[in-house]
Amino acid sequence: MDIDAYWLQRRLSRHFPDAMLSQAKSSEVMKALAEAADDRDLENRLVLLLGYDCFDFVKVLNKYRYTILYCTKLASSQSENERMSIREEMSRQPHLQKILAQLETGKGDEEMSQQSEAPRKRQKTETETIEGGGQVTGSRKVLALDELPPRTPPPNYRYHLMESPF
Repeated sequence: MDIDAYWLQRRLSRHFPDAMLSQAKSSEVMKALAEAADDRDLENRLVLLLGYDCFDFVKVLNKYRYTILYCTKLASSQSENERMSIREEMSRQPHLQKILAQLETGKGDEEMSQQSEAPRKRQKTETETIEGGGQVTGSRKVLALDELPPRTPPPNYRYHLMESPF
């Protein structure tokens, strides 16, 4: 996710076509991101501010709260002193140090997680490498329950039908 100074305003303009309204909503959302006490409080504020039509976007804002807040602050800062003070604030808080490291290295969540999981991946065995012996990535078929045939018991299965008085 590349977040610059106007990322939030561009995303809000999809839901609010009026430029002045999306700019006002953007500043109110930034205020809510900064001031909310916890995730539930943030979600409530954002839903009241943006409405239920934007709930998917509210979930994104809630999930990436600090990333959006601090990347937008850094991108919209006017001076180098202001950027340095924001970076110092980020380096003092443990949950923001990861975001700061991603900004400095230029690697996103996907690249960082791939590097951290690389040593944990197991080697494929011979039976998995043989064609048809293992699951091929991306070959899963989405199956609707309506398409399945009704389940019938095996022919030699005996059961008793019990009726409930209720």
